[in-house]
Amino acid sequence: MSIFKPEEIGLKVGLEIHQQLNTPTKLFCRCKKFEEAFTNTMYRTLRPTQSELGKVDQAARFEFEKDLTIKYEVGKDSTCLVEADDDPPHPISMAAVKTSLIIALALNSNPVDEIHIMRKIVIDGSNTTGFQRTLIISTGGELNTGSRSVPIQAIFLEEDAARLLGESENKRNYGLDRLGVPLIEVALAPVTTTSKEIQEIAYALGRLMRSTRLVSRGLGTIRQDINVSILGGEVVEVKGVQKLDLLEKIISFEILRQKSLVHLKDMLENRGLKPKDFQDEPIDVSSLFQKNNKTILNKTLKKGMKIYAIRLKKFSGILSFEEFPGIRFGRELADVARFHGLGGILHSDEIPGYGVTHIEVEKVRHKLHLNESDGFLLISGDTWRLKKASEAVQRRVQSAFRGVPAETRGPTPDGKTRFIRPRPGAARMYPETDIPPIAISTKLVKELRRKIPRPWDDQISEYISKYSLSRKLAIQVYDSPFIEIFEELSNTTRVSPSLIAVTLTETVVNLSRAGLDTTILTVDIIKSLFIALDKGIISKEVITQILELILKGDVKNVKGAVEKLGFTALTDETLLALVKKIINENKVLIDEKGAAAFSNLMGKVMYDARGRADGQIVSDALKSELNKKISAKK
Repeated sequence: MSIFKPEEIGLKVGLEIHQQLNTPTKLFCRCKKFEEAFTNTMYRTLRPTQSELGKVDQAARFEFEKDLTIKYEVGKDSTCLVEADDDPPHPISMAAVKTSLIIALALNSNPVDEIHIMRKIVIDGSNTTGFQRTLIISTGGELNTGSRSVPIQAIFLEEDAARLLGESENKRNYGLDRLGVPLIEVALAPVTTTSKEIQEIAYALGRLMRSTRLVSRGLGTIRQDINVSILGGEVVEVKGVQKLDLLEKIISFEILRQKSLVHLKDMLENRGLKPKDFQDEPIDVSSLFQKNNKTILNKTLKKGMKIYAIRLKKFSGILSFEEFPGIRFGRELADVARFHGLGGILHSDEIPGYGVTHIEVEKVRHKLHLNESDGFLLISGDTWRLKKASEAVQRRVQSAFRGVPAETRGPTPDGKTRFIRPRPGAARMYPETDIPPIAISTKLVKELRRKIPRPWDDQISEYISKYSLSRKLAIQVYDSPFIEIFEELSNTTRVSPSLIAVTLTETVVNLSRAGLDTTILTVDIIKSLFIALDKGIISKEVITQILELILKGDVKNVKGAVEKLGFTALTDETLLALVKKIINENKVLIDEKGAAAFSNLMGKVMYDARGRADGQIVSDALKSELNKKISAKK
């Protein structure tokens, strides 16, 4: 939680929610979206092009400087020539258009009369074309969270990006199974509020979209982009937040980071510095470290690479200054270096250290003609990358005079952010020439307005009533990726809906927290689990153990788990025989305690049953036989 009040720092937070639509096909071809085994590969190198304005987008130029080779993994059923950019886009999926319009109408947004497709330049490799197709569906509207109303700027329909599989120094690897899947984007207007309330707003919007039953569910199907700004800085976009519970942490971190950068700007100005003071060419200092085998820089030299030094006038103490724990300007510069494929930087506030000696520091200072108040950076790598990285690092130092520069950042697993690239500008958008505009008639809007779903709260109330669930459990299962299979099993088996709901929510969450990959739980696995329970093949007591075996990869399915554990449920006859055996073995206990012996006997029966009998069935059988035993003695 941030230590600052939103109004005091001029905090503005805007949310952009990207949600996959559950349509039969992709947006511009007839392929279906599903993860499959890849059967082929292809390679691309991408470069930026000028827009209709005759300009090259700065974000595209920045990505180009990484000099990446892109490897694409291709499946035979989830991709076609459209994804490979060897075929023009097919007619747009009207199912996706209609779904987007239904969501827009549910948010009181105003549909456009005619949809025009635009190209948005994206050259990080996530699109084989070098651009993403996007459409404005509607403008305006509002999201009611129950506690406040949040204005909506616009709603878009776009094609999802390829799935990132891995990344190395100069190569990225994507899977094309996700590329082209319809994606709705809802852009909310910036608001001044707490990071906690922003999280609540995201939950409310996600629930409204899920209430349509027309969107996909599960990890990776919804992502949040957060636009954060404070007084004294520009807008920072944190892109691709998948976990809602990270929103509050990320916003709180960005507030502290941005406050620190605003303070840094004041420090630089107080020292009489200006951006033009940081235009010096980097100096090759490789020769100063040739004889030191202990420094991490020497590893670079052994590979035939170079070490550059960058002078930072009057920068002493600034690179390590830490207004808030873990937030330092030195890390900002290191992120820029890493973006260009280098390991990071060393700076004068942290050396001598990392094997660099006092003597070597003084040699560097002498070669750069530094004063006592000056600082420097050391950066190492191949000559081409060093040149690009050095220029980028110097630009980042110069941008510190703007306080918080506009940039795109990515989330880290611990709720912080990292530099990705500068923010794109207007030059990244231009019209799509391969697809004609799509007229949206008043008749169609009227027809779709009748399909607006009932409010989320009403649907939760129905769940509570229909399936006898608590409100908490109803919300959990409704918000989960398993809602459809929950409904099917609750309506077709005799298994308690509460047990199904608890298993698909709380049990699955606990298994995930234990480090198991719960994404491999297919509909078939879940179905077979509860069908086995319904038929009396297993008892509810062994559900967790069965799931653990499957998720650990010890067995492939429920049948294999049952066989491995030997947990086939006891027949009624076998269970009754076991109950009578336990009663006969504990005559003394029954004589002493009578009906009060039930708890002890229950524990013994369940132990001998070893998960092969449902607890309630055991309880009923034991009570019946115990009462018979006690009555016979009277």
